[in-house]
Amino acid sequence: MTQTQEKKQRKPLRGLLVASLAVNLAVAGVVGGAFLSHKRFDGDGPKASERFGTPYVQALSREDRRKVGRAIRNSYREEGIGVIGNKALYAQTLEMLRAPTFDPQALSAVLAEIDTAAEGRRTLARDQLVARIESMSPQERAIYADRLDEMLRRGPQKRPSKPKKP
Repeated sequence: MTQTQEKKQRKPLRGLLVASLAVNLAVAGVVGGAFLSHKRFDGDGPKASERFGTPYVQALSREDRRKVGRAIRNSYREEGIGVIGNKALYAQTLEMLRAPTFDPQALSAVLAEIDTAAEGRRTLARDQLVARIESMSPQERAIYADRLDEMLRRGPQKRPSKPKKP
């Protein structure tokens, strides 16, 4: 009789252990998937493939990407461009959406202002990229063109192959 009672007691415990394992695997899958796909948990900002000139930037050498990035940040500082202005526009958009009455023209105007600010940032970034490419020697530009060609064939999501060590 004690064997039968033990078996009856084990079944709910076994089910509980299986359910616990399933939950743990689900959590590990979500965390691992987010990590492997290089997505940030805060969801802030566009994915790399959605940013301006992704293949052009990814085709740059690491050193050139850093130089262009620094130059862009310096340009933003010089022009007084920051996220604070956009946050105010987004807050204004939220207020409009939550208001009891909806004014489509006002929303359209705020969205146009956000687009204008984004275009200004893209223009500064493009100018810095062009300036960096202009400073390259013909040989450096040829190497850059080869990396860009590979990037365009493979797509912006995939990284270029690393050069093999001799």
